Amino acid sequence: MNRVNWMLGLWSLVVMIFLYFPIAILVIWSFNSSNYSTRWEGATIKWYDAFYSRCMLDLREWIGPAESGVWGLAGRFVDWAGAARAPEVLDHSNIPRRVQAPIPNFVKGLTNSLIIGVLSTLGATALGTISAWLTFKYKYPLHHALNTLVAVPMIVPEIIMGVSLLSFFVMTFRGLEMIGFSPGLGFTTVLIAHITFSFPYVMITIQARLSGIDPALEEAAMDLGATPWKAFTKVIVPYLLPAIISGALMAFTLSLDDFIVTYFTYDSASMTLPIAVWAGRKGSPAMLHVVSTIMVTLTVLMVVLAEGIKRVNRS
Repeated sequence: MNRVNWMLGLWSLVVMIFLYFPIAILVIWSFNSSNYSTRWEGATIKWYDAFYSRCMLDLREWIGPAESGVWGLAGRFVDWAGAARAPEVLDHSNIPRRVQAPIPNFVKGLTNSLIIGVLSTLGATALGTISAWLTFKYKYPLHHALNTLVAVPMIVPEIIMGVSLLSFFVMTFRGLEMIGFSPGLGFTTVLIAHITFSFPYVMITIQARLSGIDPALEEAAMDLGATPWKAFTKVIVPYLLPAIISGALMAFTLSLDDFIVTYFTYDSASMTLPIAVWAGRKGSPAMLHVVSTIMVTLTVLMVVLAEGIKRVNRS
């Protein structure tokens, strides 16, 4: 058994290296002082400073040229915080010409990602919680078929889901155009797409929690005078809260780093951070390393938080 345990531990180590070594290289090269990704020229944080200054400059441009009032105070604070350094970052004498243009506006992408992530998480959490409770409480025709089909968005390749959603939106737009509406791709389509592929994760997480619930909890609450709605909100929801939070964190993480489905459903105004990173692929490799490292860090933090909640839930 000691030999078997040693071999299994070695195998696990190989798998971990295979999965995470490329990510580790990405993080390390984000500190490379070279303008190229083919050679190492020493460690530096200048690319993080460049990214930060660029974001501050974008924020300054969004605030506008106001000199007084709240906006004026905000503008002066952003200048002090780093926007004033951005022109130096983009100066011809500091950075080669080939990487001057490609420090893209990541603030817009990050803002859109956070807005869409929060809204899609709220929608997916509400839909997943209600769906999990209804499929647990009621047995009806096609009950098992619904439980099976809800897992389809998690199984099918993302590119297939992206194409199918795009086809659905195009057909819907044509129908709406016949009655006088002229919709198009944008925040709404991206939001619907993100809720579609993330709510099954919430539903399955909550179903796992419901598998251990005592059916007498709701009945006891109703025997004490609670209505079905009060029994659900005052008894069932608190019991499900760890699973709800865990599923919500998972939905937010999926929304934040999704690229393929978003690529088929966005427009220029609803560009998310992964799309912005893709748009800047022809620019400085170092800047992409920095942005990718930040995204990986945020994703890891969300996953670790979700796993921590799951452990508390199991205990």
